[in-house]
Amino acid sequence: MLPLRVRPKPRETLPSFLSRMAAANGCGSAQFSIEMGFSIKRVLNLEPWPLERLCQMAGIDEHEMEDLVSWTGTSIGEARTRFRNEVFVSRALRNPTVRGCPACLSVNVHSKLTRFDHLKMTRP
Repeated sequence: MLPLRVRPKPRETLPSFLSRMAAANGCGSAQFSIEMGFSIKRVLNLEPWPLERLCQMAGIDEHEMEDLVSWTGTSIGEARTRFRNEVFVSRALRNPTVRGCPACLSVNVHSKLTRFDHLKMTRP
């Protein structure tokens, strides 16, 4: 079990939980996954072994993992996803196109912030 852990939040997805675990341990999701012995792709594909390993490292039980997976959605083939026991067209829940404001993204890319500065709480 890792000394720095986070607890799953209500309605949290597996990628969000993995990202918060990684941030708590000072790295990105992909690097964190590699250091834990699996690839992020295997986690996102909901393969059993990486999910079991993540449970062990995060100190969560299988019921908490099942809840994370239920809010993430499970591919059931033919462009369909099971989400909270309902079946949806996959693109309704996961669109492969990431959209963002080009001006905002440009500012972020060219800023002098370190990769975790945006996580710090500040007072107005």
